Amino acid sequence: MKKDIIYNYLSQIINIGLSFFSSVLITRMLGPEGRGDFSIFLNSSNIFLILLGFSLSSNIIYFLNKEKLDKSKLINSAILLNLITFVFIIIVLYFATVFEFKWVFVSNNQEYIVIVLFALNYIINQLNATFNGFNSSQKKFINLSILNIVINAIALVLYVILFNLKLNVELNFKIVILINLTTVFIGLIYNIFLSIKLGFQIFKCFLSFLDIKRIFKYAFLMYSCNLIQVLNYKLDFWIVDYYHGSSEIGIYSIAVSLSQMLWILPNAISMILFSYISGMNQAEAISLTIKYSKIVIVSSILVLIFFIPITYYFIPLIYGIEFNESKYLIPFLMIGIVPFCLTSILATFFVSQGKIIINFYASFLGLIFAIIFYFLLIPSFKSYGAAFASSLSYIATFSVLFITFVRYKGINLKSLYIKKSDLKDVLKLIKKSNE
Repeated sequence: MKKDIIYNYLSQIINIGLSFFSSVLITRMLGPEGRGDFSIFLNSSNIFLILLGFSLSSNIIYFLNKEKLDKSKLINSAILLNLITFVFIIIVLYFATVFEFKWVFVSNNQEYIVIVLFALNYIINQLNATFNGFNSSQKKFINLSILNIVINAIALVLYVILFNLKLNVELNFKIVILINLTTVFIGLIYNIFLSIKLGFQIFKCFLSFLDIKRIFKYAFLMYSCNLIQVLNYKLDFWIVDYYHGSSEIGIYSIAVSLSQMLWILPNAISMILFSYISGMNQAEAISLTIKYSKIVIVSSILVLIFFIPITYYFIPLIYGIEFNESKYLIPFLMIGIVPFCLTSILATFFVSQGKIIINFYASFLGLIFAIIFYFLLIPSFKSYGAAFASSLSYIATFSVLFITFVRYKGINLKSLYIKKSDLKDVLKLIKKSNE
């Protein structure tokens, strides 16, 4: 498991570096307003993926590792669901276009080519998540880590070429979306071939009605949690856009994307942790969760010490002076992002134990905080209000999960204290990643 985490962590760092340079090029090509429209496009896509995706990737991992369902039947059933929802989304997009519901796409760009790209983005991402979930359940983390590096490198090369062509902003916007779509499609093709190699048989029989009913009964709460959490993450973008426009969103999105880099290690660990602790007994799962929670705490604090001073100086230098205000938003976001680093680890534990209802309560409380404070603060304080409100939402979600975890099965508070051995674990992880 440690080897998988190290590889995944390294790939996440490399991918963040590649994505960062891509982000700089995209921002330079699109400017504040275009960057804001692109962020709204991605946010809308993510909402549809969560709303109609039913958390398939996580459910595939759980049911293949815990319930031992037939892998080919499960994946074929998931593919069929993807295709059904694709037809549904085409209908939704058609009527949204007819009635000019701008938030479905982007605020200032609803050309048919953008709408077609939106629909293709949905089905390709949905299928990719399905096969990625299957390959993750088979613990092919190293293969997936290398894949992510390759497709992000391809994207960066394409963005460099586009940047040097010096096209107009409107054309750049469409090509940036197309490049984003192309890289996901490359990942989908690889994931399909890897799945077939691992024994997946396409067009094999589907799951029985009873199995599907059992999956949806389990999946509903996970789906609700993910939907609520995505709203926590994305609702601020739409509200800022509604009150203050795309340029403000462009500035805010830079601060958010940079701040969320702090989630690299927690996400790398939680993705792999779920595959392992789903098959463990409760005592082993608790022990492993505590161990990696402390690693996340220590590493997040160490990263934070260097992160804020660095971003303060390089944002106007790299992104341009028009994005200078982004650097002042990051400290407000960090208030909530730092404690939230533990959320993915704790949420993974509760899902592995079949206690998804706890995640639901935590996410729901976070959403309530978000809705209240977004509408209270954003109209008057713009992106600063959004950043502070987001932090309050993150803290509310984290608090529920942390308090419940501490009280769960009488966990001793002393076991959560950070010791010298925990610092050594972080140093060992860093040392092995450099070997």
